[in-house]
Amino acid sequence: SKPIDTVELKTKIANWLGFMNDKQVKSEIIIEETQDQSQARAAELLAQHFDDSTLEQLKERIKKPSWRELILQFIEELPQDINNLEGAIRLKDTEALAAAAHSMRGATSVIREQNITRICGELQSIASAGHTDGAETLIYDLKHQVDSLTRALRALLKLSQTLAQDKLVSDL
Repeated sequence: SKPIDTVELKTKIANWLGFMNDKQVKSEIIIEETQDQSQARAAELLAQHFDDSTLEQLKERIKKPSWRELILQFIEELPQDINNLEGAIRLKDTEALAAAAHSMRGATSVIREQNITRICGELQSIASAGHTDGAETLIYDLKHQVDSLTRALRALLKLSQTLAQDKLVSDL
């Protein structure tokens, strides 16, 4: 048997039922499949940073404007947090490293993110030991995690906005 082309199948069904012409149906289906892929990628990214319980809570909280603003502010401040950590390492300033790591750890713990919180804890431990040895490697990992988290949170914000718009349309 041949593999099924879902776009073609959905197009034929919609035409047969008389909903839309081929071009309209294909366009709608492609948009729908792209959104599904985006949602799947967002879910994959989010699962890397949050346990299931936390993720469910975050999905509920993000519906509130105050939480969306908090998340946006958090995302905007991440580059400066990284710069502060890198500056402290460059200067071998263990007090500044401990303070910057503590600050970033606190910010990520508010949303109960796991990976960045852990790395910042390790940076704090290094600084508390009175050196910066190994901190550069952790910063490399931290940057990767921050990039991944930023993409995941932006996708979650976009998804929550899309779902809110869909609900508004369905309520009409």
